[in-house]
Order: sequence, then structure tokens, then C-alpha cells
Amino acid sequence: MTFLNASLIFGTLAIAVPIVLHFIARREPRQIVFPSVRLLVRRVESNRSKLRIRRWWLLALRILALAVLAIALARPAIHRALSMTWLTIGLLAVIGVALLVMASVALARNQGRATAMGLGIGAAALLAIASIWGIYTAASGARPSIDNSQPVALAIVLDNSPTSAWQTPDDDRITRLRAVADELIATLPATSRIAVIDRSSTPAAFSLDIASAVSKVAQLRPLEITQPIESRLDAAKRLLETSDLSMRHVVLVTDLSTSTYDANTDKSVNSGDSTDTVPALVGQFGGDSAIGLSVMDLGEFRGNNRSLSLPVISDQTPPPGSPVPISTTIAVDPLSPASADEAPPQDTDATQSVTVELQLYQNDPSLPVLRDGRIVRPATKSVDRRSVEVSINQPVEIRLTVPPLQSGQHHGVVRLIGGDAMPLDDAAYFTLNVLPPISLLLVGNDDDESSVISDVITATPGPDAPVPEYAIQRISYADLPVARLSDFPAIILLDPPRETLADDSLQDFVASGGNVFVCLGESVGNDPLSVPYLPELVRRWRVPRPGSFLQTINASHPVLAIFEDLSGGVPWSDFRIHQYWQIKRRTNDQVLMRMAGTEHPALLETSPTDGSGRWLILTTPLPDLAGKFAKWNELFSSEEAWPAFVLVRSIAQRICGRDETNSTSAVGSAASLRVSIPDSQQTNAETVRMQLFPPGDSVPVPIDVAISGADTQITETKESTDAAANSRSVVIRDVSRSGTYWLRGPGTQTGFSANLSRDRISTQRIDVTALDKRFGADAYDIIQSVDEIAWRDRQNQDRVLLRSPLMLLALAVFLLEQLLGNRFYSGSSTAGRTSGEPRKAAA
Repeated sequence: MTFLNASLIFGTLAIAVPIVLHFIARREPRQIVFPSVRLLVRRVESNRSKLRIRRWWLLALRILALAVLAIALARPAIHRALSMTWLTIGLLAVIGVALLVMASVALARNQGRATAMGLGIGAAALLAIASIWGIYTAASGARPSIDNSQPVALAIVLDNSPTSAWQTPDDDRITRLRAVADELIATLPATSRIAVIDRSSTPAAFSLDIASAVSKVAQLRPLEITQPIESRLDAAKRLLETSDLSMRHVVLVTDLSTSTYDANTDKSVNSGDSTDTVPALVGQFGGDSAIGLSVMDLGEFRGNNRSLSLPVISDQTPPPGSPVPISTTIAVDPLSPASADEAPPQDTDATQSVTVELQLYQNDPSLPVLRDGRIVRPATKSVDRRSVEVSINQPVEIRLTVPPLQSGQHHGVVRLIGGDAMPLDDAAYFTLNVLPPISLLLVGNDDDESSVISDVITATPGPDAPVPEYAIQRISYADLPVARLSDFPAIILLDPPRETLADDSLQDFVASGGNVFVCLGESVGNDPLSVPYLPELVRRWRVPRPGSFLQTINASHPVLAIFEDLSGGVPWSDFRIHQYWQIKRRTNDQVLMRMAGTEHPALLETSPTDGSGRWLILTTPLPDLAGKFAKWNELFSSEEAWPAFVLVRSIAQRICGRDETNSTSAVGSAASLRVSIPDSQQTNAETVRMQLFPPGDSVPVPIDVAISGADTQITETKESTDAAANSRSVVIRDVSRSGTYWLRGPGTQTGFSANLSRDRISTQRIDVTALDKRFGADAYDIIQSVDEIAWRDRQNQDRVLLRSPLMLLALAVFLLEQLLGNRFYSGSSTAGRTSGEPRKAAA
């Protein structure tokens, strides 16, 4: 047995008070025996014996009451494993006291000294055994921890997700996160182990000392790309399990935003904690676990927020001299009270005037650059500006226009004018690659069909775009053998004959990096066709009326991604297909669309193993307008043939590489850049040094791009050689902030833009009960201040506190003392009156 406050044991010295009072009360008045009362002497002696026993029991109860009270205040504790041992010792002590009471009763009633002596000896034996056994157990048994100021192993998990950037005059979330962490650290003993864990992928580790922990808290910043909160809590738990300290606890400081919790369910992660999937935390805290969990709620978001959606750009690769429309949506969240005492406004129809500005970065080949320790970036210029009235909960779409630009790469930003509580959704960045017209070879024997496909591909978005994106050269299959295919990056074959498909020159063209789009039709014939570099053509398939139609299989493919955001989907069933070629799919063939109701591919993409080009094959002809033979399809027959129109343009972008020049990505996703190595840099060196300028105040990142040879893996990037001798692909993997990134090197300046997905920013809060599904109903405590933390001690689980039962015992002894005292004084008065003595003398 041990005591939590051993100093209070000295309170047992108070037992000297009833002992002193007892000896003072033993002084009896001088007695004078009168002859008339001699006959009553025997009776008086008998009463005096009973009173003496009662006095001793009264003294014992008073001593016991004071001793038990002092011991209870000292908060004794026993180890849980020894609870049965101490219970047995207590039972022996109770039996011994009971025998002692019986011995006293027998002696008081003159029932025989032998009986009283036997009971007394038995009581003394049991009390001696209980005492010796208790002393031995206390000296040799396991001791629970009793230090109120013992060190703590504490993991502080700070939810510095994008919503931690919320900032108003009365509610600065990132500052409050730091303040809570500093307060927690300040309350701990100096020998504690502290780990400060944020939402980054940094491995969880204990700080070297308190100063290191405070320094890490001071460096806390809002993060745009975060690890799942469950992953960070699991990392904290596993870290605390390595500590040998008995008191271990996790404190999660969070705003309970839905973007923090709902977005992380069942997502895979790749962090420094070696966690492959989001861990399940039910049963990991509280209950039988030795680690406690407290969730500190930062409270409601107070203030208002205007948000700007990600821009929708009509053409990421416009031709020179063409204006580019950009659309975005402005929303105003419902106003929240700025303070707890302020009532929210009731008028939800009120409008706000919101101004949006479109800015372009000026093209300066000498910028950005690191100058005097500061990054100097190109200046921005406003090119369009609009103001609209926006009602609460009623988003408004706004259209801006990028003016005609010259060939090259241009970066821009759409920005809300004026600040609000959440700056991360007030700007949207974009990058345009203005490309000169791309040469495209269109081969077909039918002039009308070739003209239709040519017009579809070269159609401009409006009269303000005089320059088409493609320079199409149309030839017949008779002229194909003499055409120099190397002058074109892509070829379109409309209803090619069998001998063309079997021509090795097409295979060489694809192997050298070219792309070919084939529309199979009547000219292939009726017999199967097997070409080594193409899927096998099994047979012509005629579909009974009303015919089949195209069915999307891979909606995320670049060719079909344009249809994903269309409301209501694409009515492919309105455009029936009556004939098509059944082809045999190979392992490296990627099926994009198939014929509805069958497993027959309709549109597939394939690449040879020995080249970097690709084939796109449509198993029915386009546009099939001639009607020379039986109708193959109705894709271009209807007046509303827009799906086929869009599909052809998307395929043209795919085979010409315009879809690969999209330089606007999402935060957290890798970005690929094409860089050209000037001939002057083609030296004996293996790499060329470039610099990546990320947004914000981050220092430039040096990147060594391999000139030739195999792929090279370096920090932050991965390089791969291209078919062209001076072209390289650089993949930037660390895209952790929204903004514009520049990559500069000898003779090279390129870059890209990144935006934070708007579903990562939400001021809506989850219901507190939703945490039960993640941690368990009884595994955590919701707190609002540091003082509410219920520290969890591993050894406390093995500790049984005796304070409560001892307090009950002290109360019982006190009541017994009162009862015996009343009977004692009552008996004394009665004895005095019976013997004929005055009441005063009896007292």
C-alpha cells in the first residue's frame, strides 16, 4: 500500500487528544462511604467494571476515527493485482475486532473469565496475523504510481488544415492553435516527453526538449495539402506506445471542419509514417488502452466568406491572336455572428457587391530571380474586371476574357478584390499555352467526308478567333505512299483500305512518336485482317434494328473527359450504329468506348511496345455521309450531332498532343513540364541545372535535368528522356501550395499553375457524435480548455484507491462512537441514581 499524500499520515498524531482526555477523565473524586450504603457496594463495583470497559471502547473508537480520517486524507492506494490479498487481510482484521468485542461483552456480563480470555486471545492472534501480513504485503508488493507531478508523454496533434487560415479580428485560427499548444507545453513538468504533430507528412517524433517543442509550434503554418487526421492520430498513438512513461495522452486541437473529417474516409495515404491506408482508430484510445484522447474544439467559424470557384477555360491551348473566355462562380457563405453575443442577421436576401479582376503576369525572360535574398517575380497586369451583386447562398457565374495573346506560355490569376476571412479561396490561377497551328494529315478518298471532318477540327469558337488550331493537309490514299509523314505529328485515316493498314510506313511512323486515328469502314473489305501492330479485325458486324450505340467505359480518359461535366450526360443512344468491325482486344489495348449491350470495343487506344506513339481506332466510319452502301451509323446524320462533333475535336487534340499541354493542375498532384535543352548545352555534362520557383516565400529549388541517358530520380522531380534529342519531361511532385510555379534554366522558361480544390475548404462543422464512428463513443473527451483534460495514466489502471471506503469507515466509526458515548453517559447517570448518589457526584 502507498499513499498519494504521505505527509497527511502525520495527522494520525491527533489520536493523542482522546488519550490525554481519557487519562484526565480517569481522576475520580474522593469517596466517603456512609454506613447506610454499605449494602450497595457490590452493586457499585459491578457497574464500575462495565463503565471501565465502555470507557476503553469509547477511547478506541475515538482513536480509530481520527486515524482512519487521517489515512483517508492521505489517499492510500493499492495495486489492482493485490486487491484480493488486501480484502483477505481486511476480513481477518474485522473478524479479530469482532472477537475482541465478544470478549469485552463476556467480561462485562461476568460470563466467565475463561471465555473472555479465549475470545481475546483469538482476537489478538487474528489482528496480529492481519498486521504482519499487511506489513509484508505493503513492503514486498507492487506499488502503484503516486506522484501528482509525474512526467507526461504528450502528443499534441494540431489540425493546421486549410481552414486554419481563417482569420478575422476576433478569430485567428492559426494563432489560437499555437496558443493552445504553448499552454499545454507550459503546464507540463520539465521531464515530460512532448511531440508536436501537424497535418504534414513529417514523421512523428518527440522533441528534444521543451524549447524545441515551443519552436516547432511557432513555425506552424496552414497547409493546403494535408495527411488524413486519422493517420496523424495513429502516428501519435504509435509514438506514445514507445514511451516508458506511465502517463500518456493525445490532445487533438481541431475546428471539426467537414473538409478535415469527411474527405479522409477510406483514402490511401503516402506519408512518412509508413501508413498505406487510413487507419481505423476505434478501440485505440480510452477503454482498455493506456493512451487517453482529448479533442479540443476551437468552436464555430465567426465572420463571413466569399469564395471563387476554379476557372473554367474554353481552350487551354488557344491559337495566337484568339481571345479566351474564362468563367468562374462567386458565392457568399451565410453570415455568422462576429462574436458570441452578436445575433446572426435574419435577411438572407441581402446582396453584396463583389468585384472580380483578371490579371496576367507579364512575360519577362529575366524573371523570376533571387535578388538580395528575395524572390522577384514578374509583375501582374489587369486585363479584365467586373462587379456583380451576389446574394447569400445564391452563387453567380461571371465571365471574363483573356485578350488575344502571342505564341508562348502565359500565366494569370482570377482574384476577388477585397479581403475576407478565408484568403485561400479568393484567387484561382491558370496557365495558357498559346500554340501555333499544328500540322495534321487527313487521308480519305471521299472529298465530302474529308471536308466535314476538316471543318469540325478547324472550327473556331467565334468570329474573334481567326486563326485555327490546326493546319490540315488533305490527301487521298493514292498520294499517301509519297507523302513525307515525318512532317506531321498526327494522321487521320478515314475508311482506310486493307493495303494501307498493312503498310509498314504507318508502323514506323507510330514507332517514331507519331499518332494515328483510324476510322474503320467499308474499304477494309469483308474478310478478317491481322496486322502485327494492330488489333485483329475479326469480322464486320451488322446490328439488327434499331441498332446499337456508343457506351462510355473510361470516362476519365483525356478523349472523353470533356463529357464528364455535362449535365444530363451525353445522349449516345440517339445516334444509332448499324454496322461496325468486331476486333479482338489485346492486353495492351485500352478500351474507351464499346458497343452497348456487347463486349465489342468501339473506340480503343493502343501503343506499340517499341515506340512512343499511339493508335486510336474507331470501329465504325466517320462521318459516313456518302451512303454508297448500307448505312453504318448515324453519328453525323442528325442536326444535333454535337456529341460526334465534340468527340472528333477531342480525338484531334489527343493525337496532336494539345491535351498534354494543360499546365493547370491541382494542389497535391504531380505536374509534368516539357523543357527543351538548347544545342549549346549539349556538352559532355550529364545534367543541366535549372531552378524551380514555387509560390510564396519559399526559396528556389535546384533541379538537375538529365541531358541524355536513363531516367534519373532526384529530390522533388523525376526526369525522363524524350524521343527528340533536346526535349525532356520534368515531373514536379511537390506541389503543395496554390499559385504559379516557374521553371528557369539555360534558354528555358516554363511553368504551371496549381489550385487548391474547393472541397478542401469548408466552414461547415461535423456533428460531435460523428467522432464516435472514428474513435469510439467512450474513447475521447470533448474539451474547450486545457484545464478540462482528464489525464490518463497507464498505472492508474492498476491502482485501486481506498479513499472512498476509508471515508465510509471513518463515518461508521464516528457514528459508533456517538452511539456508545450516548449509552455510556446514559448508563453512568442511571448507575448513579440507583446507588443513591446525587447526579452531580455521579458525573
